[in-house]
Amino acid sequence: LRLVHVQSKHAHKERLWCAVLCHRLQLPKGAIYIPAKPTDNDCWQSSYRWHLEYADLWGKKHKKAVMLCIKVGEDLGAGQLIEKEMAENLGILRIEIQAPTAAEPLNFVLSFPQVLKQVEDRFKQHGIL
Repeated sequence: LRLVHVQSKHAHKERLWCAVLCHRLQLPKGAIYIPAKPTDNDCWQSSYRWHLEYADLWGKKHKKAVMLCIKVGEDLGAGQLIEKEMAENLGILRIEIQAPTAAEPLNFVLSFPQVLKQVEDRFKQHGIL
């Protein structure tokens, strides 16, 4: 399995959920979709979706993608909600880890071993490690 984390420097401004369901809807009828590797000029959502959907085209061959979500606080962030729906739409394994809220950078650093242990435990649970 391959972890997917892709971040583009360009935020999407027109549609909040552009890559969840509608990333191919603008194609003419009968057109064949040939996935092009995203660039830094693409919306982060399209890039993230591409890396989930076409995991065979990057990294190790014949591996499936898995989404790792680090949840800080009680609620998912706006982007994490979009990512969650993408994973559900594609049937991708999504592992969510709760991390403590850290107001100070030092607190974040101190909590990292606890978060890493949770990640390792969940990966082992799913046969990734």
